[in-house]
Formats: sequence, structure tokens, C-alpha cells
Amino acid sequence: MSKEKDAKRAVEAPRRNYFMMNPYDVVVIGLDTKDGPEHYLWDERIHLPIDPAMVANIRTYGVQKAIKATKDGERVLVVEGRQRVKHNRLAWDQAIKAGEEPPRLPVDLIRGTEQHVFGVASVGNGFTQAETPMQRAGRAHKLFEMSGDEAHVAVTFGVKVPQLREWFSLLGVAPQVRRAVDTGEVSPSAAAKLAKLAKAEQVAQLEQLREQGIKPTTRAVANKVRTSKGKAASKTPIERINATTAVLRKLHADNGLNDAVLEALDKIAKALHGTSMDKLLAGGA
Repeated sequence: MSKEKDAKRAVEAPRRNYFMMNPYDVVVIGLDTKDGPEHYLWDERIHLPIDPAMVANIRTYGVQKAIKATKDGERVLVVEGRQRVKHNRLAWDQAIKAGEEPPRLPVDLIRGTEQHVFGVASVGNGFTQAETPMQRAGRAHKLFEMSGDEAHVAVTFGVKVPQLREWFSLLGVAPQVRRAVDTGEVSPSAAAKLAKLAKAEQVAQLEQLREQGIKPTTRAVANKVRTSKGKAASKTPIERINATTAVLRKLHADNGLNDAVLEALDKIAKALHGTSMDKLLAGGA
């Protein structure tokens, strides 16, 4: 296809019509209303601090990406873009005070059921900063409560169903573990392992790892869970390889390995260790 036709197709692509609104004419649930987490459009990040640099940028260039909103009677409820609304309002006030033309807010109105609107909000919020793993898990679970469809929720959040279920398990962890996940000390996968224990035991195992100076990785946490249940800790891949090598050394010493087996094992040794099986069997690993 020629460049001229490509350009024509781009120009003729579907257009989106935005409403340019006074930022005070849209409603941020929980900030402009008394609603709380029970409302499907409530988001705890509405109370994040204002960034003066973002306000200055909006005052100079305006909001470059339209927020998403939905109509509720005569009210226009913000679905995605709460931080842009907050910063636009301050830029609006500053411009008015300075006698300048205030920057209007581009608003893209979406229609659909509460479930659809919440899904749109989840997609948009999933690519913004300041969202913790626990907040993401909470939003995913809220959408699941609305739809009852794990596959739909997984598609919305761009993950597989097993990972989605791991997120759901995070919602049952103790507050101390929740904070450790949000600060990055414990990964969501590691926390999901702790979620298999009673909350008091979760905290106890986490504290033990900290006292022992062991980073709470998924493997370390999984082993703590195993040992707390009276099971042996799982070995790392290199530990399993070394244990196998020890068995092979003994077989070799007892002349229990023929040439064909040694040749096959030599290929495995080079792939895993970067050295020959002869050196491994001689204790050179």
C-alpha cells in the first residue's frame, strides 16, 4: 500500500469526541462525595499528594490525555484519571487568579453497565503508577464479584487465571504481610505461599526470616511454610544437581557407569555446569 493511502487511512480512522469541561464539573467519588469503598468507582489513591510539577505542566499545556467518565443522571463521574482531575483543578485556580484562560479538562464519556465501566477503569489504572500489588488484587477481586467470571477478569488485567487466583489469595494475608508486599520486601508470589498459613503463623514465619537475615523470596517463604508443617525444605536446582552428582561419583567409583551413560551425562554436565562429567566425578565441580 502506498504512503498516500496509508496517510488517508490514518486520517479516516475512527475519531473520538471529547468534551472540554471545567474540572470542577466532574465528580470524583470519595473526594467530592461521602462514598467509600462500597462504591464501584471509589479508589483510595484519591488522597495522594499533589505534584506541583504536574500542576505547572497542565497549566502550560493542558491535560493531554482525556480522562474517562460516565453519566449518572446529571452527574459526570470520573472513571479513570482522578489525579489529572485533581491537578487540573489546581491549575485552573492558579490560572483564574492570574487572569489567564484556565485549562479545560478533556473528558471521554463511556457508556455501559457498572461491570463494564469498572473494567474500563481497571484497564486504565493498571498502567498508572502508585498502584500497589494489594490494590491491584483488590480491584481484580471487586471485578470478579461483579462478573463472577475469572477468565474475564484475567483478560481485563492482562494475566493468566492461575496468577489471578494468586492475587486473590493475597487478600487473606495478615496486615504485616500486606505491608511487606506493598513496600516490596515480600513479592506477591511469596506472600501467596504465606497465605496458606493462619495469620498469626504468617507473621511468625515472616519475623523468623527477618531475624535470620534471609530475604523473604518465594523459595525461602515456601520452605518456611513446608518446615512449619513438618515437611523437609525443598532443595534448590543446584542442590539437587549436586546431590545427583554425588550419587554418580559413588556409582563411578563402584564401576557402575558404562561408557554410554557417561557420554550422555557428560552432555548434561556441560549444559548445567559448563564442565565435563569427568571433572565433576573427580570432584572438580
